[in-house]
Amino acid sequence: MSKHWKYLVYLLRHKWWVILYGRKLCVPFGRLLAHDLSKFLPDEWFPYANYFYGSGDSRFQQAWKKHLVRNNHHWDFWANQQYGLPMPDVVIREMIADWMSVGKIKGNNAKDWYEQRKDKMTLDPNTRHSVEVYLRYVQ
Repeated sequence: MSKHWKYLVYLLRHKWWVILYGRKLCVPFGRLLAHDLSKFLPDEWFPYANYFYGSGDSRFQQAWKKHLVRNNHHWDFWANQQYGLPMPDVVIREMIADWMSVGKIKGNNAKDWYEQRKDKMTLDPNTRHSVEVYLRYVQ
């Protein structure tokens, strides 16, 4: 199976789980359909497919940065140099659905993923509180 086919299968599975978890978190369906669409653009697609399913790609970090700028469901989108900007509630819920989807595919869960990384996340205090409240009730 080619690296592009493998990446397509992964991406479609990821979007499927984001939609299922996102609906449980009351994220509007249109947002969920649009989730990660930028990963289908050539400047993200090829570096991602090569990095995860090929022999690597030196353009991956650049593609990841583009993805973060294009998609506000990542906390990094809202991080300023020393502090996090407040995230809208719907975006927080989509971000958690994203984490849940990745966890479903990779065999872990959003709570553990967050606990392992929370100290490196630049989050607004109210956003962090909302994330932690939602994570108590999901999975």
